[in-house]
Amino acid sequence: MAPQGAKAEDVMAQPQPVEAPFISERLTWDEICERYRYQWVCLVEIDRIDDGFEVHSARVVGQGNTRQEALDQARPFHTQVPTPDHEIAPYLSRPFVPPKRQVAPEWETIERVGEPFISEPLTWEQICDRYPNEWVCLVEVDKISNRDFNFRTARVVGHGKTRWAPIEQARPFRDQYRSMAHHFTRRGALRRVP
Repeated sequence: MAPQGAKAEDVMAQPQPVEAPFISERLTWDEICERYRYQWVCLVEIDRIDDGFEVHSARVVGQGNTRQEALDQARPFHTQVPTPDHEIAPYLSRPFVPPKRQVAPEWETIERVGEPFISEPLTWEQICDRYPNEWVCLVEVDKISNRDFNFRTARVVGHGKTRWAPIEQARPFRDQYRSMAHHFTRRGALRRVP
């Protein structure tokens, strides 16, 4: 409603306040858990351990007692600062527990899932060369020992840039294979992410 004596177009021309985004200083995961104990936190500028899902340090842009509160507080940062969508997903800050990330469905980039396929038996090096820096689902894994995740060969039944794309692509093989391995391709030791 326009103030008395003002024209409607004058009111429309008034600048609207923009909520300033909140952002913390850089904190280690232990400091985040101490400061925001048992709260949901949205993180950016994440420094990961061994390129995995474990957070070494990050900056907090949203926090709250519920996942939605953290997302709501992070929204001004997400809309005003160019940030990869996957970085701002909420984590539950539980002391002494590795961070567990839950992607906000409305912010997750949807990757198109390819047609079902099954590869020939491949070594880990061949899989990394064929699907560099991707998530893969493996079946018929010929393990070297039961103490670690090293194997001779395996067949690929799904691959993709996001964690869930290969799982969706491998869905037609679930009845045929009781278990599947889920790994991220990178050079060095084979590491399975829970």
